[in-house]
Amino acid sequence: MQSLSSREARDEIAGNTCTGLIKLVAVFFMLIDHAAILFFGNTPFYNEMRLFGRIALPLFAWGCAVGCVYTRSIPRYALRVLLGGFVFQWLYMPVMNHSWTYLNIFFPLSLGIAAVGGIRMGKGVFRVLIPVLCLLVPDVLSALTGASMDYTWKPVLLIVCLYLARGDRLLLSAVFFVFCLFWGASSSQVNSFFGLSLALVNRSSLFRSILHLQGCAILALPLILWRAPFSFRIPKWLSYLLYPAHLVLLWGIGQIAL
Repeated sequence: MQSLSSREARDEIAGNTCTGLIKLVAVFFMLIDHAAILFFGNTPFYNEMRLFGRIALPLFAWGCAVGCVYTRSIPRYALRVLLGGFVFQWLYMPVMNHSWTYLNIFFPLSLGIAAVGGIRMGKGVFRVLIPVLCLLVPDVLSALTGASMDYTWKPVLLIVCLYLARGDRLLLSAVFFVFCLFWGASSSQVNSFFGLSLALVNRSSLFRSILHLQGCAILALPLILWRAPFSFRIPKWLSYLLYPAHLVLLWGIGQIAL
């Protein structure tokens, strides 16, 4: 499949196509989330920091969906992200106190990109089979080796959903809202925000359904839908270095705090 021009790709996407902004904001909220885990576990700010941290994954997923439209080669794109996962795992493990049995977010993101590649490039039944196989990989890997991926198969599903809804803002909003309801259902209820009780809001069954920790990923929707009047891209090498850079920053803070 031939790659599209920047104008053609932009016209194909109803949401935000400023990939540089998406990546920077995603890394910022990922930094907040990881800082909460490492340094703020016993503070009043922990829950709020984790709540805002939910914004990161949807933005990474949307960036991957947009990237699949812009890239010249989805297989090479998926391979770059997968290789980044292996390289950055060496830093991810000591900083976040994980082992090789817990793989960083780059692994499921690469599967999501591969799933979209199956949809865009596959023929016949392979357009469905490849995404399904990509969805199954995290659970199969866990069953065979005991290793797990960050967020398991959910980033794969989210990237596919966002990609399929990319051309219609209303559809994109509806799909993302349903995903957040589904994702949030198994996570903890949000009952307060910076000390303000949400008991009155939670009396509504709709708000009670969405006000779960993972459901707060819905906060990413405005940036996903916003048609930024400007556009800039971060060089590939720099965009990949943003992830280890935030880990190095967290490591440095940890050393100072010791």
